[in-house]
Amino acid sequence: MIFLITPKIEAEKIIDALFDAWGVSGVAHGPGVFVEGRTAILEMIEKGWPSWKEVEWPGFYVKYKALELSNLKFPGNFKALKPSPKLRLMKGNYLWDIRFTSTATTDIEETPKNIILNDTIIQQKILDEFGGFGLVLVDTLVSMDFDGKFIKWLTELKGGKTQYDKKRIADDRPPRTRKKDFMVKKIYAVYFTKDRFLEGVEEEWLKDNFQRTMRQHDASARSPKYLLYFDRIPDDCKLFVTNFNFDPDDFKYIHGDSFFGEF
Repeated sequence: MIFLITPKIEAEKIIDALFDAWGVSGVAHGPGVFVEGRTAILEMIEKGWPSWKEVEWPGFYVKYKALELSNLKFPGNFKALKPSPKLRLMKGNYLWDIRFTSTATTDIEETPKNIILNDTIIQQKILDEFGGFGLVLVDTLVSMDFDGKFIKWLTELKGGKTQYDKKRIADDRPPRTRKKDFMVKKIYAVYFTKDRFLEGVEEEWLKDNFQRTMRQHDASARSPKYLLYFDRIPDDCKLFVTNFNFDPDDFKYIHGDSFFGEF
C-alpha cells in the first residue's frame, strides 16, 4: 500500500512540532507559554536568520521556528525557500507560508479577520510553480513595548539609529510601538489550490489590490498585495485548528477528543 502525504497530514507535522515548544498539555491546566522578544531576536541572530531588525520581528521568528522545529522532529522533511528578499517559505511535499497574527481578545472562539499575504506578482509565481500553497496562521496574544525599553534595547543591538530612524525623527513622526512578547493561542491550517485561491477574488473572501494606493516611507508606491478575509474562507479550504494555550476543558468542549480540532 502506498501511503500518500496529504496537505492535512503535512500541516499536522509542522504544528505538532510547534506545539512541543509553545503549547500547554491538553490533559492538565498550566500557564501559557510566552515567547520573550529579546530571547527570540538573539536566537535569530545566533542562527543567522535574517530580518531580526524588522518592526514585525515575530512574523519572521515564527517562520524560523516552524522550519527549525519541524526539521528537528521530522529530519529532512522540509527546506526553506526564498522567493523574494524578505519572504521565507517552507517546502515539504507541499509549500507552506507561516504567518503571524495577533488579536486583542482571549475569546477562544474569536477568529482572525484580515490577513495580509504576499505581493500579487510573487504570489502568482508561487501558484504557477507549485500549483497551490498552504497557510499556517499563528494566532497570538501580544504584549506591547509601551515604555520603550524594548526598542531602546533593539536600537543599541543594531548599533544605533538607522537612516530611516533619523529621517523619521527629522520629520517628527513617532516610532511604531513594537511587540515585545507573545503567546500562541491557536494555530490554523488551510490549503489552497491555484484555481481555488484565484476564485476567492470573485467569491469575495480574497482581495487582490490591497495597499495599491499606499506609499513606502520613501514615498514610492507600494506593490498591491493579496488580502485574505480569514473568517470568510470556504470550508473546503480549511484543514484544522489547534488550541495551544487555553483551558483544556474548553478545548475538549469545542473540538472534541481529537488533538487536532476541525473547524
